[in-house]
This record gives sequence, C-alpha cells and structure tokens, in this order.
Amino acid sequence: MDYLLPDCVAFSHIYGGSIVIFVQEPEIKDRKKTETRRIIKPDEYLDFKRGSPNKVYKGGARPRLKWVVGGNYAAVPKRGQKAFGRIQIERIWIESVQDITKAGAIAEGVGSVEAYKTLWNRINGKTKGARWEDNPTVWVIEFKYLGDVNDGI
Repeated sequence: MDYLLPDCVAFSHIYGGSIVIFVQEPEIKDRKKTETRRIIKPDEYLDFKRGSPNKVYKGGARPRLKWVVGGNYAAVPKRGQKAFGRIQIERIWIESVQDITKAGAIAEGVGSVEAYKTLWNRINGKTKGARWEDNPTVWVIEFKYLGDVNDGI
C-alpha cells in the first residue's frame, strides 16, 4: 500500500524511467518547495558511502535503488500526465514527521509547522500509522528544481 504524502505519491530513481508525482507544482516551480517527506516503508533502507547517506534502496534479496543523492527525476502533477520539470536530490536524512521545524515547513512550501500538519493530515489522515498524531518516521529529501521541461533540461 502506498502512503500519500503532502507533496508526492510516487518517488523512484529516473534511471528506471520513474517519476516523482507532486501536488505542489506551483511551489516547486517557484522554488519555494525544496524538501519532501516520505514515510519509510519496512523494506526501505539507507546506504552509507564514505560515512554520508546517499542512497535509499527498496527490497530485500534483490533490492532496487529508489533514490540517490545527485539523482535526476522527472516531476509530474498527476499519474499519467507529462512532466512539468525535473528535480535533483541534494540530501537525504531521517526524522519523525512531528520533528519538522518552521524552516522545514517553509522548505515544504508552506509557512508554518501548523500549516504543514494540516496539509499532512489532509492527505494522510485516513491511513492509520500515517497520520500526524501517529508521528511516522519519514525520509526527508532535499532537492533543487532544475527547471521546466520546456526549458530544454
């Protein structure tokens, strides 16, 4: 079962032809949103290279690369729609969703922790274990917007 996060419903490495689906397209294009939070699923894990986390894998015996720092991903507004642009992952770390700071909420494209909580529950509030009050552990993915698809990126 996929958990819906405030800003995306799928997130995979572009080398596999995958995409990132964001519901906050305007905030990304305006470069107001530079972070995304995803619930850590039981079969996902972080790989450390030279002491710094830079890769997330999914799966056990035959894991697949899910995200990588420096990875370049297509960003689309909805499943089945064309990409509006591309993002590049800058950093990945782990925290509980309620540990978000005001700076983190601003990087998520909203103005405050309370606004982020409202957004989180609007999307995740129906899924037990994913609600704000459940305080799930999340991947925090910092990214930069590379530009619109029409910009020749």
